[in-house]
Amino acid sequence: MNKSILTLLNLDLTFIAYQKQRTGRIGKLKGVLSPSFICTAIYRIGHSLHRVGIPVLPKLFWWLNIILFSSDIDHRAKLYAALYFPHPLAIVIGHQVQIYGSAKIMQGATLGGNLGSTALVEGECISQPKINGNVFIGPNSMVVGPIELTGKLFVGGMVMVSRSINGEGVVGKKALFALENSHRRELGVEQLQSTNEQISVR
Repeated sequence: MNKSILTLLNLDLTFIAYQKQRTGRIGKLKGVLSPSFICTAIYRIGHSLHRVGIPVLPKLFWWLNIILFSSDIDHRAKLYAALYFPHPLAIVIGHQVQIYGSAKIMQGATLGGNLGSTALVEGECISQPKINGNVFIGPNSMVVGPIELTGKLFVGGMVMVSRSINGEGVVGKKALFALENSHRRELGVEQLQSTNEQISVR
């Protein structure tokens, strides 16, 4: 996937406009002023500086999100996805989290490690979640450990996910339940099926 900051910010704006049911350039322009986009842009600037090896400055942008939004989004995390934080408060995303595709993450959500445990996933040693698909993570939910989430997954409020899941559905304690139309809309699935501006999953 293209890791250019401008490309990713454009994906963020497209996803925000879709979620807010806005169309065209005006929809994207309004999205620029949303707290979600400001929080995301701060992370993306810090991550871009980190990728090119600039010291100190990435941490300042990390701290800026903590000060403004009380959200701890590590600048080292690889969030190469269309992001939407409707209420970007108290969100925690660890330094080894990877997200590809699209993600709508609600307030109080935590994505991170589980007491330092690791696992080998497709030849890669991971210690924090790797997400590849279209996901919704509800308020105060936790996605933790060296796990992989793949597909179209809806994680409701106050749910803990600590196992790898591959498929499509609403995540329950032991099984996946069928997605309803309302779930699909939150995931952005309608957008992916009805427009040519598809968010790449790689």
